[in-house]
Amino acid sequence: MWGRVASFDTVPHCVRHLSFDKLRTRLRMLSWGPQPSQIVQLASRTGLLPVAQQQVGTATCDGIVVYCENRKLEPDGQEGLVAMSGDRALLIVNPLRSRRVGHHLGRMETALREHGLRFEVRFTEHKGHAVELASRGVSDGYGTIVAVGGDGTVNEVVNAVIGSPAALGALPLGANNDFLRSLGIWSWKEACEVLAAGEVRPIDVGLAEYQDEAGERRQRYYAVLADVGFGSEVVRNTPRRLRHALGGGLGYIVSLYRTAVGGRGGASPMKVWADGQLRFDERLLLVEALNGMYAGGGLKVAPRARMDDGLLDVFLVREMPWLKIWTLFPRIFQGTHIEHAKGEYFQVREVAVEAEEPVSLSLDGELLGRTPARFSVLPGALQVACPRRESQVR
Repeated sequence: MWGRVASFDTVPHCVRHLSFDKLRTRLRMLSWGPQPSQIVQLASRTGLLPVAQQQVGTATCDGIVVYCENRKLEPDGQEGLVAMSGDRALLIVNPLRSRRVGHHLGRMETALREHGLRFEVRFTEHKGHAVELASRGVSDGYGTIVAVGGDGTVNEVVNAVIGSPAALGALPLGANNDFLRSLGIWSWKEACEVLAAGEVRPIDVGLAEYQDEAGERRQRYYAVLADVGFGSEVVRNTPRRLRHALGGGLGYIVSLYRTAVGGRGGASPMKVWADGQLRFDERLLLVEALNGMYAGGGLKVAPRARMDDGLLDVFLVREMPWLKIWTLFPRIFQGTHIEHAKGEYFQVREVAVEAEEPVSLSLDGELLGRTPARFSVLPGALQVACPRRESQVR
């Protein structure tokens, strides 16, 4: 399908109600950003995708529509709204393989109805299905798309709703709920209250460029964590049944032990660029670029992270013996690991990683590909149901 240039009247609502600065921020993919005379919005199932300026009007990717406009657009009108008040919501549920799912889901549905909320429920049937269901929900006009599951389900819904007028909500039903923890939500009851009486406001989103297992270049958004190296090998060695049976944190500890004993996930020669400058060229165990504070099922990996500060928090670990990894690991629960002699912690807008041999990569706890990789932040790119401002976004 050829891209088409649209007049202002045909620009979608979600684009028309963004200021130019916010739209430019949302479209700032790596080194390219549109000029005021060439505001470009790419609409596709997976969200915003980069396009070179010379491609305007001639995009050839299937499903992409190119919009150009040189007027100043109106401010976004969503911020501050009560999350699901007077709105239709779609709950996208990852049913997992557990007898407890029906009970947990039932009590959350009851709580939402007691709050007077209107919603419909759809169940995922396979990996990637949440993207399809959420995309359909956006097209059908649902004001809030709620990911009911773990961080993997949140990731899929994020990749469907970003750039749309719909807001993202989340309810915990998975092994890891670090997205909710990073928002300051620690229980299913709090999550239901936020959907009923919280507020919608913009948070940052991470954008990952990487190589998939077939060697193809890919892009994907992430909500909380991008990991290169050891953490991704731990994900690889965590069977889903173990993750759901033990819970995120305990399951991660068991898999960390399995990975270490098996001799997998060792340090590799890597180069790391921070905001375009080569900063590290040495053997590294892992590199993590976080948008949220928590990862790994409640580990306080990025204690200084905020989800609305326009920055990624990077934590990397140099090569070290396995026994010393065990001394580092307990400190992560308290967030005191960032002072460790073998670690480095810093904040950037963009970080790139290369390795002599391809190293595994995961996003929001899902193994997706390998290096080379680049991670950047899109400030305020996603509308999210959050606790009111008294409760700080992390």
